Amino acid sequence: MFFPTTTTKNKNQVNPINTAVSYVILLGGGYLFYRLIQNQLKAKIKEKKNEQLFEQEQNKNKKLTYKPSQYIAFADKIEDACNGTIFNPTDEEAIYKVMYYLHTNDDWLELNKAFGIRKYYATQLSTGEDKNMQQFLQGDLDTQEKSKVNKILAQNGIKYRI
Repeated sequence: MFFPTTTTKNKNQVNPINTAVSYVILLGGGYLFYRLIQNQLKAKIKEKKNEQLFEQEQNKNKKLTYKPSQYIAFADKIEDACNGTIFNPTDEEAIYKVMYYLHTNDDWLELNKAFGIRKYYATQLSTGEDKNMQQFLQGDLDTQEKSKVNKILAQNGIKYRI
């Protein structure tokens, strides 16, 4: 009886390593494409908001402490403060600082309007949830920190609380 010492590879046989590498490349490419589209969409939305801001800032009838663009900057500051990382958790001081800048109920309302709905990332690996500013602050601040924010708002004559 003769047993061949060399094995012949069946041409129809699939190499699992090649398949796994192909899937990784495909998924990685898909993710990069998704991020590219997401970034372009964010840029378009920001551009549209800037156009609307320019129109709002021309409106002299609004009685606000700051120009509408400043409220967007405040909202961005709060979003950044809440969407921290493991190594850089919530920046409560940044939130307090923004609250000190608010002087009227209209300032608070304009800040909420400027904040709108944004992605809140509970963890670095989460896909993010759509939340408003109130929900951001409720989720990130503990009872003592919320109390401090409410005290700042009360000192500035603002009736709203988180």
